[in-house]
Amino acid sequence: MEKVSAKAKFVRVSPQKAKIIADILRGMNALEALEILPFMYKKAAKDFYKLVKSAVANATNNYGLDASKLKIVEIRVDKGIVLKRYKAGGRGSYKPFKRPTSHLSIVLGGSDAQALSQKEVDNKQAEKKENDKSEKSKKESTSTVKVKKEKKSEAKKKVKTSTKSKKDVSKKSVKKTGSDTSKANK
Repeated sequence: MEKVSAKAKFVRVSPQKAKIIADILRGMNALEALEILPFMYKKAAKDFYKLVKSAVANATNNYGLDASKLKIVEIRVDKGIVLKRYKAGGRGSYKPFKRPTSHLSIVLGGSDAQALSQKEVDNKQAEKKENDKSEKSKKESTSTVKVKKEKKSEAKKKVKTSTKSKKDVSKKSVKKTGSDTSKANK
C-alpha cells in the first residue's frame, strides 16, 4: 500500500483548535474532505484544505495514484513554537500574551490495486522523454534540410559566377592575343 504524506509547519493556529478539524477528517476520503473543508467555519480548515490538496497532488503526480480512491490514513497536529508578544497595560505596564503555532501532517493511502508500479511510472516518464526527443529531432532535421538546401543554392551561385568569370577571362585573353598579333603585323 502506497503512502503519501504532506506537511505544513509553523501554521499560525492553536494546536487545540486544529485538532478539532483533524478529528473530523480522520479516516475520510481525500476528495470528500476537499469538498467539505471550504464550508467549515474554522480558521484551521483553510490550512487543512491546502494540506490535503497538496497531498493529493503529490499522490497523483509522483506516484500515479487514483485521487478518487485515496483515504486519509493518518492526520496529526503537533505543537510548534510559541510566539511571545506584549500588549500595553494600565499605568505604563504591559500584558504578555502568546501566539501558538502548529505543525500539521497528513498521510494518504489507498489500495494496492489502484497504484501504478514504479516501473510503470518510470516507463511513462521515459515515453514522454522519447516523444520530446523525437519532436526535437524532427525540428532539427527540418532545419538541417533547409540549411543544406541553402548551402547547395549558394554553391550553385558560386559555380555560375566562377564559370562566368572564367569565360570573361578567356574572352579577354583572346582579345589581348588578337590585339598583340595585329600589332606584330604592323
